[in-house]
Amino acid sequence: NDYLLKQNTFDIDFLSILLKYRPALQGFPNQLNTSILNGAVYLGYRTDLFHLRYKKTPFETYKREITHYGFSFGVFSGIGATRIDEYVTQNALTIQYDGMVNPSGVAAILALNKLSFGLTFGVDHLLDKNRKVWIYHGKPWMGLSVGLNLN
Repeated sequence: NDYLLKQNTFDIDFLSILLKYRPALQGFPNQLNTSILNGAVYLGYRTDLFHLRYKKTPFETYKREITHYGFSFGVFSGIGATRIDEYVTQNALTIQYDGMVNPSGVAAILALNKLSFGLTFGVDHLLDKNRKVWIYHGKPWMGLSVGLNLN
C-alpha cells in the first residue's frame, strides 16, 4: 500500500551558502567564490510531501517506509566573510583582510528529510567603512546552499 500526504507550512532553515557566482564587473572576470563562512536564516513557504509505503515482509508483517520531500521559496539574511584587498577595491586600499558581510536575498529550496539544498540569488553588503570602495557591495550573485530545516 502506498499513501501520499501533503502539508503546507511556514519554513525556517539555517543555510550555509557554499558557492557564489558573481558576474564580470569593473574589469574583473566572472568569479566563483567558495566559503562555508556564509550562514543565513531562511524564512519561506514550504510544501512537504510524505510518501508512505508499507511492504509485506516474509514473516507476514508490514514494514513502513517514509520518504519526505520538501519544496520551499522564501528569503534569507545572514552573516559571512569575504576577502577585501586592493583588487576588489580598485586600489583604494593597500591592506588585505577578511571583511564581514551581510548576504541577503531569495532562495528556492529542495529538501529530503531534514537536509535541504538551495539555489540562492542575493547581494552582499560589506559591514564596515570600506563598503563604498568594495566593487561587489550590493551587486547580485547566484549561489548554491545546503541547510538544515529547523522546524
